[in-house]
Amino acid sequence: MTVIKAAGAARLGRGGGVETVPLITRKTAAEENKITTGISTYPPGTGAPLHSHNCDEQVAWRFSTEILRDHFVSDETFAAALGEFGEAGLVDLIGSLGNYSMLAMLLNAFQVDLQPVEPPYPDVRGYAKVDTA
Repeated sequence: MTVIKAAGAARLGRGGGVETVPLITRKTAAEENKITTGISTYPPGTGAPLHSHNCDEQVAWRFSTEILRDHFVSDETFAAALGEFGEAGLVDLIGSLGNYSMLAMLLNAFQVDLQPVEPPYPDVRGYAKVDTA
């Protein structure tokens, strides 16, 4: 199992104050991984511009969105993900989604506050959603 320590990972400057910490790449996954993933940070008041991803990222995004939003995936999405990642890759993807979902529930249930920086979302203060209207 690979343990990634984001705090010690190299940051890639992408211009305009945007930085990305690559977490999983083909190199870090011994050429076994087809998805590159990382954490991007943006200056306050900015966000990701409209963009597209390569095929495997589109399939992973569609699969992830459907399973998290609907709790099921369509046959078409499942077939695309299975074809792109194989059974073991799908198990890894679902496990990762479950792990992050569980972590989010734990942090919310125990009311773990955000770090004392500019809030990442305008409708979140402390550990709760707030009315911004």
